[in-house]
Amino acid sequence: AASKTARTDWSSFTKGYFLNRDTLVGVLLLVDASVPTQQIDLDCANWLGRNNVRQLTLSPENVYYMLVMDLNVK
Repeated sequence: AASKTARTDWSSFTKGYFLNRDTLVGVLLLVDASVPTQQIDLDCANWLGRNNVRQLTLSPENVYYMLVMDLNVK
């Protein structure tokens, strides 16, 4: 696990990046569905929503997709 200082530094960096990066197109919040939802996942999702981080609105002019593959299939 990362130290509290390292987590704080990373949190400050990512928040600044999400809020100030003009070329940011979207954010993918990937949550591990094989374990119960963690508080940090909920906190991140709530923070993104509260800060209106590039909410993706789909229309015929801008349709995006992302393929996420789980390579740890048993």
